[in-house]
Amino acid sequence: MKLQQLINIINIIKVGYKCRKKIIQINFIKSYLNLLNFLYKKGLILNWLLNNNKLTIILRYVNNKPCFNKIKIITTPGFRIYKSKRKNIKYYKDNIEIILLTSKGILEVKEAQSLGIGGEVFFIIYY
Repeated sequence: MKLQQLINIINIIKVGYKCRKKIIQINFIKSYLNLLNFLYKKGLILNWLLNNNKLTIILRYVNNKPCFNKIKIITTPGFRIYKSKRKNIKYYKDNIEIILLTSKGILEVKEAQSLGIGGEVFFIIYY
């Protein structure tokens, strides 16, 4: 996975929600698929489709509001933060999820801890 491409797709989705768009269309890049599948499983997007080398992302709203409050990207190409399998990340709010880039793909911290693996802290979702 190319980190900059993943950061770009997160930023495109954030801007789409800020502009209250229902559908976003972008050029297809293979590294987007794992992230889009993860976002779909988490319920952060309604669906995504691939037609003629174009990705169509359907955004999810609940009562005309985005399904999350904020997404904050933590890691960048020049500043990477890693979480080892031995070090537990503790957070005290129930309304956030920390997402990691791991050798097993994109996982939540709780999933990575249960698998006994660490990874790079990618972004945080605030609900």
